[in-house]
Amino acid sequence: MAKQLGPTFSDEIIAAGLGGLPFAWGSTDDDITGRDALTDTQNTTLDGVIAAHDPTKPYVPPPPPENVALFNHENRLRSMEGVPPLTLGDFLTKMKAGTL
Repeated sequence: MAKQLGPTFSDEIIAAGLGGLPFAWGSTDDDITGRDALTDTQNTTLDGVIAAHDPTKPYVPPPPPENVALFNHENRLRSMEGVPPLTLGDFLTKMKAGTL
């Protein structure tokens, strides 16, 4: 039975080191074309990505570059002060609430 591929699949492909390789996909794993151009190791990695993929996971767009710069700056300051770093989610929540 075919497995649905959701909106985060492309990010998972890139994270697995398969980005830019000559294969494509549609809405299910049955729609993947170009596997013959991949090595055995790459196909095994792709199978692992498909097995671990949650098609219901929503896509979360990355924060704007200026927020990433502020996040990095905040964590640099925190490290100099001996305070644990914030996660990006915590940083964005605090920034939105004005509690930084």
